[in-house]
Amino acid sequence: MRGNAGGMLRYGMFLVLLMLSQSPAAAKDIHIDPRAATGGDGSAKRPFASIEKVLAGNPGQGARLVLASGFYGDLVLREVQGLTVQDADGDAVFSSVVIADSSDVVLRALTVDWARRQPQAGDGESSRNSAVRVDRSRGITIDGLTIRSAEDGSRWSAEEWRARAASGITAQGQDLVIRNNRLFYVRHGIQLTGSHGVIEGNTVAHFSGDGLRAIGDFNTVQDNNVHSCYAVDKNHDDGFQSWSLGPDGRPGAGVSRGTVLRRNTFLGYVKPGHPLQCRLQGIGLFDGIYEDWLIENNLVVVDHWHGITVMGARRVVIRNNTVFDPADNRVGPAGVRILPHKDGRQPEGSLIANNLAPRKSKAWPKGFPPVRGGVEYLGNVFYGNPRNVFRDPEALDLRPHAKSFGTDYAKGDGPKDDLTGYPRPWGKRADVGAYEYRGDGQ
Repeated sequence: MRGNAGGMLRYGMFLVLLMLSQSPAAAKDIHIDPRAATGGDGSAKRPFASIEKVLAGNPGQGARLVLASGFYGDLVLREVQGLTVQDADGDAVFSSVVIADSSDVVLRALTVDWARRQPQAGDGESSRNSAVRVDRSRGITIDGLTIRSAEDGSRWSAEEWRARAASGITAQGQDLVIRNNRLFYVRHGIQLTGSHGVIEGNTVAHFSGDGLRAIGDFNTVQDNNVHSCYAVDKNHDDGFQSWSLGPDGRPGAGVSRGTVLRRNTFLGYVKPGHPLQCRLQGIGLFDGIYEDWLIENNLVVVDHWHGITVMGARRVVIRNNTVFDPADNRVGPAGVRILPHKDGRQPEGSLIANNLAPRKSKAWPKGFPPVRGGVEYLGNVFYGNPRNVFRDPEALDLRPHAKSFGTDYAKGDGPKDDLTGYPRPWGKRADVGAYEYRGDGQ
């Protein structure tokens, strides 16, 4: 028996070593260069010339495709598990990316240039297309991509926008991460549909639809910068939008749970006066029910009454946001509000606390009662002259100055940092709005 036990132990150790040798950690990098000669072996010195050839040969779970500079056309990954595709030296360019029915795929530091894509059978009008699309997948990470419909579309007409601008990233699945990407001249910026996803650290600059969308449960949207919207059709453009889905997929017929929206900046325009300047709505949640949502430390600069609007709320918290309307004599001024669902259901157990918003806004209840219609109001500051609150409102420097209204005024619980990540509180109590005054000129 002892001899047999020793043999079994040695056999077990052999199996462990064999499994380790075949683990993803042991997978080597596979180098690809579209300018390489055929017959390479995937090493850095003798790269393969084609991604398609590598994928057809089944690179194995845990493989990493390292791409040299060059143009690769369309990238299609279907039923792929455990693969990383990344740029090696700064300029690996695709015309589009599709990931479907896959898991644990990482795209890193690539460029996707929709303008270089050749039209294909089945393509619809440009507004229905996406430069990067993820369907029915899990654990996908899109990190550090540059995505554009053009190098510069600032002089496009409305017709050119509709014909040429694809959406940036449209992703459907679970546990998706969309991080540190830069999107330019796109229709919609980023849309995530699913649960437990993350949209963080992205820039969406120059867009003609919605900047960000997160549809589903327990998603996190943070540290994003969305700016410069163009009005090219009848879409009501939003910096951020979401809606619930019913069992039949109908918007507004279900419940969206547990999403966190924090430390984002939504700016309708950088340079006013463009002929296609849109009147961006800030954070627009129009088709609830929204349950257990947290909206905090966001900066919203829009020429519209919808600064932050939630229609159909259950235990929604909106706190420490700054809303500014640079042209409040037109549509607006922008405000912060929680309203009943479109079907008349009233808000329940919700809170609007420690926000900064224009005094003229019709969004605030007359007299500012502590509780109204299922919503508690606490510590909000409503400013008249923005110079009493902000350092340089004309230049859109909306940080507080030393004598700002709202300094050390926040009430109740709040976030432990501000829009920039600076810890709260700096003084006796935290400040109202998205920024904490530091006392050091910052």
